[in-house]
Amino acid sequence: MNNMMKQYILDQKDVLPSLIENRTCYEVLNNFKQVQKIVIAASGSSKNVAMVVQALLSKDIEIVVDTPFQLIHNSCQIQRCDCLIAISQTGKSTGTMNCAKLANENHIPTIAITADIHSPLALVCSYTFDIHCLDETIGPKTKGYTATLLVLFFVIAKLINKNIDSYIKEFLLDIE
Repeated sequence: MNNMMKQYILDQKDVLPSLIENRTCYEVLNNFKQVQKIVIAASGSSKNVAMVVQALLSKDIEIVVDTPFQLIHNSCQIQRCDCLIAISQTGKSTGTMNCAKLANENHIPTIAITADIHSPLALVCSYTFDIHCLDETIGPKTKGYTATLLVLFFVIAKLINKNIDSYIKEFLLDIE
């Protein structure tokens, strides 16, 4: 195993518990009215994360996950949602930014999930949530993947007012 990848895997034990413990940042989402449909724009490992969270929460809310390319060319998905979540670890994905811009043009609230809260993506979104891990310099994402998963889960759970207490204990055990 690549030494950098091994380090990123080990780093999860430092990054993930702090994301779980510092959940008050999601209180800003209390402003949202009833959310019935969420669209998530993501590609690569971010899309894989979104699909996992979609499977976890799809019984509670309609969640559409697609690549930015598909969403831009099928813009009715964005135009008919209550919220767009744009995920990019670097915050520089042009396609993801374009989805956020399209949502903004249609007066749909946008949420960025990124490791760079000063990124171009963060600047075009209404809300930004930091995954607290810098860009990973190797291909397979590790701590970025799990950090994104937790943040996305918490964002959607807050949007739908889901009680997540039972999940917290399980997450902490899994991290150990």
